[in-house]
Amino acid sequence: MLILCSRLVTRQLSRAGKVWRVGLIGFTSRKKNVLFCLSALAFVLSESGSPADAHKAVTAAQSIYSAN
Repeated sequence: MLILCSRLVTRQLSRAGKVWRVGLIGFTSRKKNVLFCLSALAFVLSESGSPADAHKAVTAAQSIYSAN
């Protein structure tokens, strides 16, 4: 178990500064808040010059919500 935990921590540290993990649970996981969070993230990424297509996540979430 200790070896497994050590490997997980090592993998997470190797991604330090490269990956953001965002979790929304409870009240914050409502549609309005999820779309707000994704939109804010898309704005920050585009303003920082990131090559990521952050608006793709917003579009994907909106299509999932509209399908249900």
